[in-house]
Amino acid sequence: MRFIILEDNDDRRRVMRAVLEDRFRQTVVEFFQAVPPMIERLEATGLYDVALVSLDHDLDLIVGSDGTRIDPGTGVDAAVWLAKQPAVAPVIVHTTNTASGDRMMDLLVQSGWNCCRVVPYGGEDWIGEWWFPMVRKLVVAHSPNVGMASLGLQILKSHWRVGCAAERIISECIRAARCLIAGSVASDAISIQILYLDSSNRLAPLIPADGFLGKFGLGPLNEEFEGEAIEPGPKAVEDLPVSSQFKAALKDFKVREAQIDVIRVPASEPMQALMLSASFSECNPLDSHRTQATLAELRIAIELALLFEMRTRSVANPALTRRKKKR
Repeated sequence: MRFIILEDNDDRRRVMRAVLEDRFRQTVVEFFQAVPPMIERLEATGLYDVALVSLDHDLDLIVGSDGTRIDPGTGVDAAVWLAKQPAVAPVIVHTTNTASGDRMMDLLVQSGWNCCRVVPYGGEDWIGEWWFPMVRKLVVAHSPNVGMASLGLQILKSHWRVGCAAERIISECIRAARCLIAGSVASDAISIQILYLDSSNRLAPLIPADGFLGKFGLGPLNEEFEGEAIEPGPKAVEDLPVSSQFKAALKDFKVREAQIDVIRVPASEPMQALMLSASFSECNPLDSHRTQATLAELRIAIELALLFEMRTRSVANPALTRRKKKR
């Protein structure tokens, strides 16, 4: 898990790091002196392994090595970006700027983030006396509630609010599930991908596009799906109900164990897509009860995303709904 802290004062960072590393020894502390690099980092990694975010507002200009001045942005800029993201971690606003602090709180609270406010005082005294106790309380209260069901709901809400397509929502849900299962967004122990089935019941486009099968290409995956019933749970590659060519591809990628789940929208209609979960680890994390619960909740989140998009398209094109009724 990570702490994300927007703070440009050296003394504050030193004291914050000391108290956090003393109490949360297994947690990584990431400091940022400007908003753009913080956003760039979080867009690359996601927020799903973040235990807490703490934001200052007023940041000093950064002078580059060539003497150029770089605008670091403000805490409001950070809050504006966070307001568009899934509200998956508690946030502390630590600033003496009253008006801007209020603005940050309003933005975050209105978009569903659990926020608290700290006003610095007495040099760095406030960090140990007020800020850290609040950090500990928020983290301890929040951590037991982190699961795919809660993360999936936050992802769906945030992306629907800004009008993202189902593919983007699904990719984020997959990233969150991988983080929960593997313990880190950077882990290569597991991969989850969605394989669409076209009208001919053949495997087609993949989500996410940069997954390990995406590098493989669609050619050998365009094999007719073998078998109508899929048994739940992880299996050895040889026991998967897929073509021999697909099995060979999985073995080439060093997949040790895999699981296939059916995505249906709605559940009464024919199969529409497959969710492939592949383990590259010797410990086979797919076997655990926690992983199976996470994958089940992921499947529901994906079905909700697809169902919402289908309903949205029907509302936008009433003719589609009328044609379906005539049939």
